Amino acid sequence: MRQTPQFKDLQFQFPQVDVWPGDRDGKTWPNSQTGPNGGIQFTVGYPLINGCHACAHAGSAVFTWNFTAQGKFIGTTFVGMTPPPL
Repeated sequence: MRQTPQFKDLQFQFPQVDVWPGDRDGKTWPNSQTGPNGGIQFTVGYPLINGCHACAHAGSAVFTWNFTAQGKFIGTTFVGMTPPPL
């Protein structure tokens, strides 16, 4: 993600932007889908915030968490970013 032109452009507007933990209240679950070779993928969004928890929100980073059909974690894939709120 940090190497993408999209993230580098975002850093011009939000110089201290970083990925922060998402809200996980136990009531909202990530989207899941079948992954390669019969595995499963979970799509999860994380807030992009400029410096501190109370600082400006700069959008969200979206990742897939990839698992084999047997449940073994095999890696994370950066999907893209959503724009900052207006």
